[in-house]
Amino acid sequence: MRTTRLHPRRRWRRLLLVAPLVLAAGLFAHARMRAHFRHVAIAQLHRDRAFLPPASFPADTYPSEVSAVRGLAAQLPAAIADVTPEPRQVEITGDLSAEQIDFFRRAVNAVIVTDVLSDSAGGDVRISVKRVQHPSIAAHGTFQVDVGGERGKRALTAAFADKPWVERLSQFVSTHPRRNWLVGRSGPCGSEADALREAREDAAAVVREMIRQRIGRANGRDADRVLASVNADDLVVDQFAQRFARPYGDVWSASVLAEIPAQRLDALAHQYTAQVQVSHIHRVRAIAAGGALLIALWLLYTAANAVTRGYYTTRLRVASVLLAAAGILILA
Repeated sequence: MRTTRLHPRRRWRRLLLVAPLVLAAGLFAHARMRAHFRHVAIAQLHRDRAFLPPASFPADTYPSEVSAVRGLAAQLPAAIADVTPEPRQVEITGDLSAEQIDFFRRAVNAVIVTDVLSDSAGGDVRISVKRVQHPSIAAHGTFQVDVGGERGKRALTAAFADKPWVERLSQFVSTHPRRNWLVGRSGPCGSEADALREAREDAAAVVREMIRQRIGRANGRDADRVLASVNADDLVVDQFAQRFARPYGDVWSASVLAEIPAQRLDALAHQYTAQVQVSHIHRVRAIAAGGALLIALWLLYTAANAVTRGYYTTRLRVASVLLAAAGILILA
């Protein structure tokens, strides 16, 4: 038996021709897989992106009176230290309920000097609270707090708007039964528009997950591609944004309340199920067309190489590889 070995140059030529095609296919598969996992990671990030600043992180507005009072109480120690470094006695007066005054007293007790042997004479602090009601909206208002001491006065303000769904969604749902409510939240953002956009995208991610549960987990890649166009803009019924003023700049956080009725959810699930099926059929056809293209190019290369008796083998291989790569990219 006679064995024919390829010349080393021919081996390298064949490797150089095949390697780019294999590399291109690998890079394409890696990019598609990376995009898929990135989409899943972003959805999970939006789902877990609850911005919970500390109580000493003052906001321009709060979703309830209780949270506004808590925010003001967290600012009291610093305000008292500004007007009286070592307060001996603090007097609290104003438009507050017993529970709200208790928040203020606990914050004040942390800074009152109780050491009777201290050489410092200390001083008294007067805290006056005024509740200003919004003239047209009963559930909106502002707390104005004046802190006075031996070094002057300091004013604190906190607005509030009655948005029970922001802090107590389960209680809000229980008061509005038989309705599908969902809340989208944003992380800390540089502007109000960015915060609202992130909150809406978070709500859209929840809607996509609800639709995915209706249509099933089959055809995952096609479902991801089709459901990427889902948004919750027409489902949003209320929104709430907060601005937190910091030395390095303002930080915004937002929440949106959306409602998706069961009939609307069923209609969306039916609509996107049909689109997923169409996308799956197109992908199967693209794969079949790609396989047919590769077979046709191989047959064409074999026939052309036989006709030319191997004189243009390298050129034919290069042309075949380039045509195959172009066809795969077009079909993808």
